[in-house]
Amino acid sequence: MNSTRTGRFAPLQAHVRVKRMKQTYFVSVDLREGTVQQLRDRAAYMMNVQPNELRLCRFCTDGTTPDFLEDEQTLAECALKNDEVIHAVLLKDGDWEIPYITPYAREKRPLVRR
Repeated sequence: MNSTRTGRFAPLQAHVRVKRMKQTYFVSVDLREGTVQQLRDRAAYMMNVQPNELRLCRFCTDGTTPDFLEDEQTLAECALKNDEVIHAVLLKDGDWEIPYITPYAREKRPLVRR
């Protein structure tokens, strides 16, 4: 059973991967009671930016449409899971960056035997 002496359930600690361009930040969160604002504040601290200059989104199933997370939402309402990928978008010169997913490129080299 996952409860403490007070009868409350213990927090469900997890990690969310926050990505921006080619950088990945692993942010520890409480999936039961945490909020998007708490996640954004932690990610902003790790990225050394102000929280109001950062937005978090994930991409819909089509892979091209960003779904921005609202600060008031809980992580449970967003249905976030452990090790889920969230994308960070920064405010630059008064405009928001375009969310970008860095494609995974693996250079294929022929095997050379000598």
